[in-house]
Amino acid sequence: MNDFFTRRDACPSCGNHDNLVVFNGRFTEKPAVDYIKTTLPEDVIAREFSNEDYTLMKCPRCELIFQRAILNDAGMMAFYNEWLPNSPIIHAVAAKDQAEQHAKLTQELFVLAKLMGRPSRHISILDFGMGQGRFCMVAKSMGFQVTGSDISVEVLESAAKDGIETSRLEDLNGRKFDFINTEQVFEHLGNPREQLQGLVSLLKQDGIIRISVPNGRGIEKRLKHMDFSAPRGHRNYLVPVTPGQHVNTFSYSSLRAFGKTLGLEAIAVPFWYQYSIIPAMNAKIFVKSILRPIYYHFMKPAAIYFRPLKEA
Repeated sequence: MNDFFTRRDACPSCGNHDNLVVFNGRFTEKPAVDYIKTTLPEDVIAREFSNEDYTLMKCPRCELIFQRAILNDAGMMAFYNEWLPNSPIIHAVAAKDQAEQHAKLTQELFVLAKLMGRPSRHISILDFGMGQGRFCMVAKSMGFQVTGSDISVEVLESAAKDGIETSRLEDLNGRKFDFINTEQVFEHLGNPREQLQGLVSLLKQDGIIRISVPNGRGIEKRLKHMDFSAPRGHRNYLVPVTPGQHVNTFSYSSLRAFGKTLGLEAIAVPFWYQYSIIPAMNAKIFVKSILRPIYYHFMKPAAIYFRPLKEA
């Protein structure tokens, strides 16, 4: 192990030590290096990822698939503050249709207001892993009380310039929130259980936390092909196990099991809540706003609202 890597032999979700190897290779060899080259400079890959194993483990107890060798805290800080900011993938994310994202987030936030049962102005939100800050901006425009947090200093500074209240987790000073949003975060975390425990402690009584991650359902069949060039929607799509980044690969069932380890119950969202509003900026957005709740209802993506179980 170099200075930026650590190794996980126990399942980071349930702590099980008796895990199975489902793929073994090297970060600097095919197929892993084909993906890494699309996100990081080659000198960083050669210097920091050389001789490190890209090994995927599966926990038979909770069904989580996870990478054994991962970036440690120092490696994560370097990744998000030094290596990734100039990556082509960042520019690709920024180029996505913002109107379509705005519509999707608006629909999600109306669901939240329904779940909480009160007006948006009375709901405080922490967006953990805020990324580009779009969730925060949409929530703020709808009247929610919003605070954004992220590991990236650049992200926090940029969001602050846009008028979003930001804070590192360690600086929240005992604040509590009605809702904590984690969108595409827990797949990146070296110790997700410890992080979830910390976030749950920031919830108010009857607070809700939402965890949304790339769906790893059926990923084992796709590992036989190991084609990181396969686009979203393709039968060989492998983004849930991207080397060095998506180090925890959840399915709907393993995500539920993950929440249960910390006494969280999944909230059943009434189907009609998702039709509280139907954005119709254009025909494409209108159709997606109609079809998305149906897809979520039947396909069970790895996105769940959790609430701490009440003590008897």
